[in-house]
Amino acid sequence: MGHNDHLDDDHPDLPAAAGRDTPSGFETDDDWFASADPELQREAMRRWFRSRYWDPANDTPYNGAEGGYLYIHGGPYTAEDELYSQFGDLCGDEVIREAIDDIESDGIDEWAPIHYEPEDEYDPRFALALEEASEPLRKLQERLEQSKKVLTLRGNAESEGLAQKLVFGSIIGLLETFLYETAYYWLEKDGLPARKNASCRSLQTA
Repeated sequence: MGHNDHLDDDHPDLPAAAGRDTPSGFETDDDWFASADPELQREAMRRWFRSRYWDPANDTPYNGAEGGYLYIHGGPYTAEDELYSQFGDLCGDEVIREAIDDIESDGIDEWAPIHYEPEDEYDPRFALALEEASEPLRKLQERLEQSKKVLTLRGNAESEGLAQKLVFGSIIGLLETFLYETAYYWLEKDGLPARKNASCRSLQTA
């Protein structure tokens, strides 16, 4: 399910004047919002929030030993904090509370940020230059050794626990990078430019 699928369920349609979709989510028009009916205000807040945050199960590592998600991309975020911060000066408390109840109606009250992939900001200067098939594995090993050095740092129990979480999150990213670089190398070798292969690029942020 895509991160915008939940925006098409049984909710009122917003007029064009309500705002616009941007690369970072739906942006409301403050002048329209301040004078809109409460029902449309609730829908605008819901759309604003759900275009920026989603269920952490979608892309957030889970560590059962630590008892929950590792919010390596920021968070957790709550609808209450974000809606009051964005709309607290534009509408009444009752409308915001109703929007919060609507957003949390599926039982989720802690959210992770949605990551948007820039589509038109590719710069060929940052293309990978992999000369040998063994390079992705060699780079992975070097990066893992660097991460392991963090575990040698000593401090109080809380600091050492935080370091372990950071290393855990970084290792997931390193493995994703290894898969991406490996796919990139073989696509280039077979004459399929990785720039034009969307599935290859998606491995980097899958």
